[in-house]
Amino acid sequence: MIQDQLLGIAQSRAQGAFTAGAIVSILLALWGVSEAFRLDMEAMNVMCEVEEARPLWKQYLISIFLSLGVVILLLSAPGLVVFGPQLGGAVADAMGLGFVFRLVWNILQWPILLFFAVFAFALIYYFAPDVEQRFKWISPGSVIAVALWLVFSLYVKDFGSYNAVYDSLAGMVILMLYIYYSSFIMLIGAELH
Repeated sequence: MIQDQLLGIAQSRAQGAFTAGAIVSILLALWGVSEAFRLDMEAMNVMCEVEEARPLWKQYLISIFLSLGVVILLLSAPGLVVFGPQLGGAVADAMGLGFVFRLVWNILQWPILLFFAVFAFALIYYFAPDVEQRFKWISPGSVIAVALWLVFSLYVKDFGSYNAVYDSLAGMVILMLYIYYSSFIMLIGAELH
């Protein structure tokens, strides 16, 4: 009986520590991503040849908003790819729409995926620089950035075997290069926006 109680206490404390650790990790990751967006905001201001006039609290708020928004949009896109057919099948079964709806859904999920990615870039290009501008759902810069990002993502996908050959260090290097080139592609799109 004592052993069961001690194990229960130890497990509950371990779960609490994991939860606290997970929350701290998520907050630190959000802070890091928002810092990257603040640097991108500064780079886009240089591209637009403007000085940053927003107060520091507003810059932090915008960078956190962009971080959350873009992460949600860019994570929902792969989620749509993975769970899209099951979601379409569930909707078709619940509403009695049948095979035709499933077929249409499987075709339409790809333009929806592209819309999510283009919308994420459009948000960045609208909120990041400190300039007055109209919001553009689709711009040449966002379309080119999405196209380059997809091509680069397909290229990086083939690097999965390097982990087996060169250990986990290769995975870290590839992840860092992926983040660097993704940011570079985003800035190319901003220049063309």
